[in-house]
Amino acid sequence: MFFAAGAVGALLASVLLPVLTRFVGAGRLSALAFTLYVPALVAVSAAASWLFALACWAVWYCTNTLAVLNGVTLRQQLTPDELQGRVNSSARMIALGGTPIGALLGGVLAETVGVRETQLLAIVPVAVAALVLWWSPVRRFRV
Repeated sequence: MFFAAGAVGALLASVLLPVLTRFVGAGRLSALAFTLYVPALVAVSAAASWLFALACWAVWYCTNTLAVLNGVTLRQQLTPDELQGRVNSSARMIALGGTPIGALLGGVLAETVGVRETQLLAIVPVAVAALVLWWSPVRRFRV
């Protein structure tokens, strides 16, 4: 059910992306998506019922997918055609290269301090990224 809720959130993000990009701009959308990611994951962590957690998961997945899709789209728009392959493969390696380490660390933390606490700890780097985006020139991109 959580995979299905995530798929609903991702589908919603793909529908919202062009509208939000036109309305708020690509840079602000990145900052907004990272900002909304934080309360959505807090709500997932704090949910008392699985049904509420499922709805919050869909919202979280929507914000996560918005950030990813917007970032990839913006990168492709700003990169010259002759560098697309190099830039995209480098970005994917950087973005996905830490996944096994993060999964291992998340598993160890979940076993040590608990799943909810680990989810809350995972919010910290995202909150920092949101602050950096709001205070960086990225928020002015309107591509």
